[in-house]
Amino acid sequence: MGGTFTDFALYDEGTCTARIHKQFTTPAVPLRR
Repeated sequence: MGGTFTDFALYDEGTCTARIHKQFTTPAVPLRR
């Protein structure tokens, strides 16, 4: 597989707008500890 692209929303307080960002995540990187 290698990895997948995950969409997540970031709220920018500077412009008071919500933006959708694409983050590249891989199974090798644990989501929790």
